[in-house]
Amino acid sequence: MDRTKERTDRKERAESPVQSQMTFAERRNLTKGEFVAYLNEGARERVSVAFHRNRVTMISVVFEPNGSIRVRAHEAFLAAGPEVLRALRTYLRTRRRKAWRGVTAFADTIPATTPARKRRTPLRTRGDVHDLDEIARDVNRTFFSDRIRCRVGWGRAGRGRRGRKARSIRYGSWDATTRTVRVNPRLDDKRVPREFVRYIVFHEMLHAVVPAVIENGRRRTHTAQFRALEKGFPKLEKMTKLCDRLWRVV
Repeated sequence: MDRTKERTDRKERAESPVQSQMTFAERRNLTKGEFVAYLNEGARERVSVAFHRNRVTMISVVFEPNGSIRVRAHEAFLAAGPEVLRALRTYLRTRRRKAWRGVTAFADTIPATTPARKRRTPLRTRGDVHDLDEIARDVNRTFFSDRIRCRVGWGRAGRGRRGRKARSIRYGSWDATTRTVRVNPRLDDKRVPREFVRYIVFHEMLHAVVPAVIENGRRRTHTAQFRALEKGFPKLEKMTKLCDRLWRVV
């Protein structure tokens, strides 16, 4: 029997898998043991996995003549969403190209080179009005069962251009490299409801759960899956309206 080997690298581009909703219980980073157990669940052939931090080949699969399967995967796959893991497990059992494209779509979102370690600058969490440390702990406990490991703090104040009124505002940001959520300090204002700041922290934390995907050659962070899970935040429509209104006030 010939040995079949599938590889993917940063030069490959593929369509992303069909997005699907996840239950809150499914949205978590897997340990290496859980990852291997998931791939072996109900499988006829034994699947072994070696994790790495390779800079080029993000995942490769070898179907051995004796029926066993060897997988080498970048550690970033531990944080892949359920749809990616399902695609990988399907491919290992069926060798369907469609399933493999779902795997390579996620692989394309992993940086091709190891980024320089960013300096973890101290973050200011206590504001004049809102305490981000308290809000972040509340959000993590309420929506993510305390599973999100990240830092949350106020960002730097922007200077803007003189004589020109901003037409929009970036309320928050997520840095996947340092796993840091930064909230625009202009929201530390009495006119900004605490619940809105809570929503911004929830929105940015959700990026830690639903990674970006490549669709038609473009990187998307707010996928259908992301938007579906975002609906779990109470009174989302009200928060959306505040997004459109508050930048004119603060």
